Amino acid sequence: MPGEQLLLYAAARAGRTAILETASGRIVAWVEVLPDGMLRARRRSWRSDPVETVPQAIRAAAVMPQWG
Repeated sequence: MPGEQLLLYAAARAGRTAILETASGRIVAWVEVLPDGMLRARRRSWRSDPVETVPQAIRAAAVMPQWG
């Protein structure tokens, strides 16, 4: 039985943390650090709810409408 496929991952890009699509390497969102230390995924006007970890921000980006 095959394992879960990695669709998105996080990597440093331009001094920030980007969420990238595994197949193409395309940036689909950025991880923002909020003033209170929480994180959120952001792409243009779309923003996820605040989360505590980068993996949670990646999961939030995975449900983003059309990944930008």
